[in-house]
Amino acid sequence: MKNFLQILFFLLLLIPEAKSGVFKTHTNEPVYKILVIHSYTEELVTYSKFSNLIGEKLEDQDIRTDIHTFYLDSERYNEAEENARMYHYLDSIQDWNPDIILVNDDQATYTLMACNHSLGKTKPVVYSGVNFPNQLLLEQHPNFTGFWDKPDYITTIELIEKLYGSSNILFFKHLRFMGRESFRTIQEEVKGTGRTIRIGLYHQKKNEYPEDICPGEPGKSILYTTETAYLSAKGLLAIFESKPYTACLQIILDFDVLTIGRLANVPNFTVINNGFNDGKGITGGYFTTLEIQAEIVAERAASIIKGSKPSDFSLEESPKVYAFDWNEMQRFNIEKKDLPA
Repeated sequence: MKNFLQILFFLLLLIPEAKSGVFKTHTNEPVYKILVIHSYTEELVTYSKFSNLIGEKLEDQDIRTDIHTFYLDSERYNEAEENARMYHYLDSIQDWNPDIILVNDDQATYTLMACNHSLGKTKPVVYSGVNFPNQLLLEQHPNFTGFWDKPDYITTIELIEKLYGSSNILFFKHLRFMGRESFRTIQEEVKGTGRTIRIGLYHQKKNEYPEDICPGEPGKSILYTTETAYLSAKGLLAIFESKPYTACLQIILDFDVLTIGRLANVPNFTVINNGFNDGKGITGGYFTTLEIQAEIVAERAASIIKGSKPSDFSLEESPKVYAFDWNEMQRFNIEKKDLPA
């Protein structure tokens, strides 16, 4: 018993030294100041998760972080207002002076360049979630490096067809830059596949068909499109009343479409991670998940923190996987055996 007490006493004496040693080592490590800039509002829960995931993944590499997050809320402002908001925010944190900037989605990426603030020119920037990269503009900013989240419309359409066969698929477009680019790209991908794209809604009762802008083959899937700006909230819901569509396809982030997803009586598929697993009614799709996005961004940021230059890296496509929301699958009676491997 006496020997046991002596050993216990000796171990207790070591504990403060061990704690002190660990604490001392930890506090001697530098803390890296990381600014995360998002294009949209913090109402998208995934955005807050992104900042947390970045911090966790960098901590796993023994990189301590102090993360600040800014939401551009680009849906609310025009281009001049976005540039002013970005500039004023960056001006307000100059004393904090971030070591690296991580920017999410097209709007925030291009606004950071367009606002002409010194932080956007001198600090290393890692962008991700960019669907339509402007290569010429990016080449003028050698402090920028990042990932192309290239929307894969055909693979997601094929997913819908795997579940339901040839389908009537509804997607919405808008006249802003992202809407125009996504609409142009989906036309390019669909052309020559036998599928049809029609401008306008399907009028089942009148048997009136809208204009074919991409003619296809009989028996193949038909994609219908219109602009949410032309429809009231009541009108948006009315288009699903007689179930003329098999599914919806989110081709770009549109908050009106996210609202529809929660209320529609058909599944809503997506090519981007915004709104997924966020209670927005998105069933699934083929896209870069938030976890993958955070992983590749943290990896790139860690490389830069450890000495690499942004110019050491070329533009890369972000990896994509099939992803599904289990609650939405149950809502529409989709079983695991029906899903792609």
